[in-house]
Amino acid sequence: MKCPKCKKMNFGVRECINCFEPLEVKVAHWQKTFHDWTGEAALYRLDPPLALEDTVLEWVVISATFGMGGPETILVEANKDGVVFSQYSEDGIPRGMKPLITLKGQMDHRQILPDYEFVMKYLDRADFAE
Repeated sequence: MKCPKCKKMNFGVRECINCFEPLEVKVAHWQKTFHDWTGEAALYRLDPPLALEDTVLEWVVISATFGMGGPETILVEANKDGVVFSQYSEDGIPRGMKPLITLKGQMDHRQILPDYEFVMKYLDRADFAE
């Protein structure tokens, strides 16, 4: 996350590596992966919840796909059981569901929620943290 004092980006630490300012730890906890989406999609629980305009999100699905317009990463609202859709558009975005955040280009989950640490299920992944 970005330090509020010196504006330096920090990853996986509880204090700024530049000015040693204490940082609020925000964590996105992996819950499950969806195998029926185009590309990669997973459900995360956000701690603390993310405030977007008039919406507060505790559960989100993040999907990275290569659609008709090229690669993109989207964030959609979910519930604790995950999001189940019966119809998908050609590029993997559920029909009738408007993504709350969309990033075009070669992105991943770290770019769509840059202030959150991602706690993954797989211990051999570089982004695993406890």
